[in-house]
Amino acid sequence: MTHDEALQRVKKLLALSQSDNEHEAALAMGRAQALMERFKIETATLDEPDTPDEPIEVWDDPLDNESRSTWKGRLGITLSRANGCTTYKSGRSQIITGRASNVQTVRYLYRYCVRSIDSLALANGRGNGRTWINNYRLGCVQAIGDAIRDEREATRSEMREAVAGDSMALIRVDNAITNIINEEKDSDRHMRAKVKLVSSRGSSSRYNSSARSAGRSDGAGIYGSGSMGSIGAGSRRIGA
Repeated sequence: MTHDEALQRVKKLLALSQSDNEHEAALAMGRAQALMERFKIETATLDEPDTPDEPIEVWDDPLDNESRSTWKGRLGITLSRANGCTTYKSGRSQIITGRASNVQTVRYLYRYCVRSIDSLALANGRGNGRTWINNYRLGCVQAIGDAIRDEREATRSEMREAVAGDSMALIRVDNAITNIINEEKDSDRHMRAKVKLVSSRGSSSRYNSSARSAGRSDGAGIYGSGSMGSIGAGSRRIGA
């Protein structure tokens, strides 16, 4: 399976976000992220990686042209870090840096999450002020971040356990995971070398604990368990 084929599966999964079935939509998000994590690990363990020399680039086309909102900035950071990218602010825009294949993945997930958070805020924020809604959205982002972290660790543990009896295969899986972790570091170094960064001010929005808690509770429904078994790598299995 190539990255384009994996990405097409992600797009089909995220199309379920249009479904009226909230559980189905949440599962789609979890499966999309888990699929890309598993795909990167499986591909990196093969003799012929999908894109071994794919360049890192600062995209002129930003992730979001109107990302002044703190919650959008944090969402972009959360999804980027989970997919080997980094982001930085330029005026009102949030610019994403990373390998083209990873950037594409972040774009699809970002759009899905923004739509989902907007929908939740509209449904549950009526009658509350701006501070409450801002904190509610931030709570949703935090829930997504927590779920992605847990899912990523579960996926990596599952893949290590699957080859536990094969020492060479286990080494290849561990090396692949290390390479994925290093992708974000590579993107960050590349960004800092090309972009003059300045310190950003913290959010001026006041903290509302009840709104943040409500957002975390409702936001947990955006991301379902992505456990779905191996996505397959043809006849070439890990360690083969």
